[in-house]
Amino acid sequence: MPDRDLDITKFSYTSYQKLKKMLGEFDAVVECNEIAIREFIEKTQIEGTQKYIKQLSAKHKIRVDEVNFIKFSSRIRHYYIVSVF
Repeated sequence: MPDRDLDITKFSYTSYQKLKKMLGEFDAVVECNEIAIREFIEKTQIEGTQKYIKQLSAKHKIRVDEVNFIKFSSRIRHYYIVSVF
């Protein structure tokens, strides 16, 4: 399949090309974040939620006592939508 950027027979606005590039870059960040979230949730299930969160909290010097995973997952996905908007 030919590269659209090299195909001079197709016309598209520069702003459209920039939007597609920006959304692609944003999507890559979202996907990487999703991997981190899934790993975090998996580790909490293996090691115990409170214990694992306390370990990470101490390691990164960020105070977190507990996480409601139902709200956590929902709010993360809302953040993805809002940040694109």
